Amino acid sequence: MEDGTLKDVEPAEVFKYFEKISSIPRGSGNEKGISDYLVSFAKKHGLDVIQDDALNVVIKAPGSKGYENSPGIVIQGHMDMVCE
Repeated sequence: MEDGTLKDVEPAEVFKYFEKISSIPRGSGNEKGISDYLVSFAKKHGLDVIQDDALNVVIKAPGSKGYENSPGIVIQGHMDMVCE
């Protein structure tokens, strides 16, 4: 899918990553590719990242300027996709 189909959709920065993630096969039981991509993404952007033996990924980002002492936020999701 990484063919530029979403190149004119706004915000372009978000959809660039959506298109990349959508191009990675990730059916249930086949999460290594997406897990490794997320680890690489986090490292590239200077974020703290943990990947466990089950390929779960935790990425930690600091609070934005002015919000450094605010309570943390957790966003949880799953990496696999049901292909039926």
